[in-house]
Amino acid sequence: VNHALALARTGRGKEAVEVLRAAMANAPDHPLLLVNLVMLLLTRPEATPQDVFEAHVKLGRVYTSFAGAPI
Repeated sequence: VNHALALARTGRGKEAVEVLRAAMANAPDHPLLLVNLVMLLLTRPEATPQDVFEAHVKLGRVYTSFAGAPI
């Protein structure tokens, strides 16, 4: 996460997205990786609406899993 954030802050957002996606290969449901990926995708011109939507859905599923079943 720190490496990706450093890249993003220095104007290398595309590389930051690549770093986060590579990290997610080892930890696909890691909430910090996902939230940072979502935030970066929102600012990347090459990210499609589908990319952004899928990242949000995955993040929502991870957050829901922490909260347990709805009441």
